[in-house]
Amino acid sequence: MRVFDLHCDTIGEMYDRGLDFSSDMLDVNKYSVSGYDEFIQVTAIWSRYDLSAEECYKRFLAVRKYADEKLPADFRRVYAVEDSRLLCGDIARLDKLAELGVKILTLTWAGVGDVGGAFDTDVGLLPFGRGVVEKCFEVGIVPDLSHASDDLFSDVIELARQHGKPVIASHSSNRMVCYHPR
Repeated sequence: MRVFDLHCDTIGEMYDRGLDFSSDMLDVNKYSVSGYDEFIQVTAIWSRYDLSAEECYKRFLAVRKYADEKLPADFRRVYAVEDSRLLCGDIARLDKLAELGVKILTLTWAGVGDVGGAFDTDVGLLPFGRGVVEKCFEVGIVPDLSHASDDLFSDVIELARQHGKPVIASHSSNRMVCYHPR
């Protein structure tokens, strides 16, 4: 059996607490996945809201390095960034993120940012956000619509259709099944 964990942000918490991969904190570890034919994890690194945008970028770089040091080499993973605040208004940072293995970018988390509005707003995709999404398409990063406002969601879906590119909602709820504002 193959297992694909689409959003696990545990590594950032482990980094903040100085924990090792063998920590009891992990529900999924090298021992619990050893029985599967294939296991791949999307290792998400959150742009914490108690940090400035620039501090989020520096934390991303540090957590990314920490993950490579602490996670076993045979632990297959790709990287995701949760909340694009760490771009700090610089679309060129997406080149560096792609170079570092980021394959998914959650565009927003809460409130209104440079890209657009989150679930708690009615703000759609802003001009900078349009550039971010188009650059994601160019460098091979998939935009993640989790946390997005309805308007931002619709705007990005339309842009993806125009470009023939995929988007995902990695950790969202389906309103028809279970209503949640996100």
